Amino acid sequence: MIYSAKQYEITTEQLAKFRKALAFTKKRNTGEEWLRRLEIDALQSQIDELEAELAEYDLLKSGQFALPKSLSLNTLPSTLVKARIASGLSQAEFADKVGITLKQMQLREAEDYADTSSAELIEIASLLNIQIDGGLVN
Repeated sequence: MIYSAKQYEITTEQLAKFRKALAFTKKRNTGEEWLRRLEIDALQSQIDELEAELAEYDLLKSGQFALPKSLSLNTLPSTLVKARIASGLSQAEFADKVGITLKQMQLREAEDYADTSSAELIEIASLLNIQIDGGLVN
């Protein structure tokens, strides 16, 4: 998942490199066709993953985010990140709203809010207009 504009930029650069490598591999003639085919498939798989991540980020940045009908503790961290992005808030802006440093926000998101208390998670969700009541999302 892409968390920031900087990660988006890096992902775009990596995608270009994978596309270039794929084009080179397709043209290359090796004695081991099965190995070349394996390399092509692996590169295409990486390209597909990066394209999906970029598309998801673009969709979120456009504000198109629908809260899932059911939300578990396992999906809460990614839902919070998606809601932040869809709200148009950078990590720095949201860190300021939460009252923590940018570095702390980056760490929390990168670690899926692992060391964040349930009270803090509820407060963060509230700042993103996600209501958590009695363990259920409203």
